[in-house]
Formats: sequence, C-alpha cells, structure tokens
Amino acid sequence: MIKGLLLVSFSGGLVYSKIHESLEAPDIDKVIAMASTVYTALEILSEARMVPASSKYENMRLIFERGVLSVFRAASKLIFIVIHTSMPEKDLQLFIEQVHRRYIEEVLYDPLYSPGERIPASSFDGII
Repeated sequence: MIKGLLLVSFSGGLVYSKIHESLEAPDIDKVIAMASTVYTALEILSEARMVPASSKYENMRLIFERGVLSVFRAASKLIFIVIHTSMPEKDLQLFIEQVHRRYIEEVLYDPLYSPGERIPASSFDGII
C-alpha cells in the first residue's frame, strides 16, 4: 500500500508532498530534510555508478521495519520518493509510471507552471 509521495525537483527542492492519513503527519521540516538527504545520496551514488537503472528510472530502495522508501529519478532529474509497505516491484513500477504520466499531463503541460515551483496538492488526487 502506498503511504506517501514526495517529489523533489532537479535542483533538490521539495515541490510536492502527500502523506497518507493513516500515518502520523511528520513535521514538514523533517520531510524537507529527508527529501534533501535522499536527493544528495542519489546524486553521489549516481556519480559513482552505484545506482541501478531499471527501464527509464534510476532507483534506490531503503527497507525499514515498518515500511519501504523507494526512490526513482526520471531522465528529467525529477525524483519520486514513495513511502509504502512491501509490494511487488511490478506494482510499484506501474504506480511510478502513473504518477509520472500525471505529472507530465497536469503539471508540465500547464503554461502557468514554472519548473521548481510547488505543485498543487490536487495534481495527484485519486492516485494516493
């Protein structure tokens, strides 16, 4: 089950965050710090060629006792951070594809959106 979604821009800024109501809402400063840390880790590991690329995304997974943090970076350098319970890799890939498609259709095609700006919360309604 998907518990949360964070999007980090190509410059490392948190542009979208939604945490499922079943989780205790974390302090936004901690969410921003986590997104920045994941961004930095992905940059370092990518440069060292230690991050595998599956299909069109570079990805990294951190497994914890109560959940999983999966990180995917698209060719546009947009980073998707998914907080979830254990789930099949195929289902996770389908979720990322759906979110990426919605991002392109609802955000990038919006003439009023400037890359790096905060993404409206309603952009991913129905997905999470």
